[in-house]
Amino acid sequence: MGTGLEQGAAPSTPAAELPTAAQWRLDSLGGLSGLRAGLRSAINEAAGRDEEVPLDDVPEHLALVATELATNALAHALPPTLVRLRTDGSTFVLEVLDHDLDEAPAIPDTRAPGQGGYGLLLAQRLAADVGWYRERSSKTVWALFTLPGVTPPLTPDATDARPDDPA
Repeated sequence: MGTGLEQGAAPSTPAAELPTAAQWRLDSLGGLSGLRAGLRSAINEAAGRDEEVPLDDVPEHLALVATELATNALAHALPPTLVRLRTDGSTFVLEVLDHDLDEAPAIPDTRAPGQGGYGLLLAQRLAADVGWYRERSSKTVWALFTLPGVTPPLTPDATDARPDDPA
């Protein structure tokens, strides 16, 4: 899947330039549950689908990656952290902005079990693409997700289309 966070990876911006659908400001870890709920709602609204309609695993994966990246930003940089969702209804770019301009995000080479540090690896495995870039006063880690194609309903079988035979 995504490949933009290996040790020493150059900054990159997402290929898709999409309008902002929603954004959240987080000052502490306490805002993460509201972020997850808000993301699921924003994804369903942007996709024009009811909450009950399955969207594959995209909303859950996106919410999980958002939580991991926001946790990283809150742990390693000064608050606030800004989480932004950009979308056209089928492609979603999640952006997490922090203010630590000195450190480039990177997946650790080795990490003992239980020491954490798997958020970036998780993002890389669940997203279609992942990367990061710096601007004047912030650093952004981004992840790109796409909804699966919508399968139209099956055409009724010819036998189902015939009126019942009077017996």
